[in-house]
Amino acid sequence: PTEGTHPGQSGKSILEYLLLCSSSSSTSSSSSSTTTTTSSGSTSTSGSASGGGAVVPPDMGIFLPVSYRLHPELCDVVSALVYDGELRAHPSNARRTLQLLDNSDDNKGKSAGRLLDRGAGLVVVPVAHSGNTQASSEEAAAVVDIVRELLDPSRTRLAGGGGDGDNGDGDESGLGRALTMDDILFVSPFNLQVQRLSAALRNAAETIPSRKVAKHVSAGTGAARVGTVDRFQGQEAPVVIVSLARSSFGQADDGAATAEDGNDNEGNGVDNGVRRLNVALSRAQCLAIVVMSPQLSAASAASLEQMRALSFACRLLEGNGDGVE
Repeated sequence: PTEGTHPGQSGKSILEYLLLCSSSSSTSSSSSSTTTTTSSGSTSTSGSASGGGAVVPPDMGIFLPVSYRLHPELCDVVSALVYDGELRAHPSNARRTLQLLDNSDDNKGKSAGRLLDRGAGLVVVPVAHSGNTQASSEEAAAVVDIVRELLDPSRTRLAGGGGDGDNGDGDESGLGRALTMDDILFVSPFNLQVQRLSAALRNAAETIPSRKVAKHVSAGTGAARVGTVDRFQGQEAPVVIVSLARSSFGQADDGAATAEDGNDNEGNGVDNGVRRLNVALSRAQCLAIVVMSPQLSAASAASLEQMRALSFACRLLEGNGDGVE
């Protein structure tokens, strides 16, 4: 099993119960809400309640609208996807970005052979595969290619600081510093994909630029920070890479459970894993990269929960770093 289960609603937080009771008493139909914590430390709610909202109501709590972590380009995406546009980035966050050295001056416009086309914000990397429910070797291979690009100091550098204890100092030429594995979080909804990503990164150590980095990856799964969303609550890094692993929302395998959603008894754990992407995306200080099958946005929804997950996937693919409406 991926994780223990909590029967019924016993796995909900106190705030979720409070919002549920409030919604039930103030509207004609009751519904549930899901709480998340923004990158600025504020608490937000999202759910299906007709009387609910994307952020906690003023009479029930305090929503802190300023993020001191997210780059403005990434904050705009997360805010539109999850917080009804209420979250904004502190202006100082804009100085922290990746420098793509073989791109145009404004870090836009993908060059030949490059997977990433921007130094901040959201990048979606579509990877075609089929038949996968909890692990994808194809996505693991794509993640390794992305890491090679990120850790090659002749192609990518970090400007303006980022990471634990980093002062952002570059060299005399004005270039930022080279990235290391400590600057990247690897996230997947599934424990099986977490294991596959860890193995792929270890096996690729010899082909990743920088001997120092290769030794770091070879040290084991503890070296590369790979895990489910729950592992990284409260953490941050300049770059977050999310691998969704699943090929599509097929009716035959709707019961596939995610590591984070052991309290889901309706077979929709994977759908919640997609919608909980907001937690993973908001771990990134500069750039969030989502590796996913494009078929996740092309399926027919079999439930309301799947419809919400499909909507989220479609908005990711349609926005793909240029803002989400």
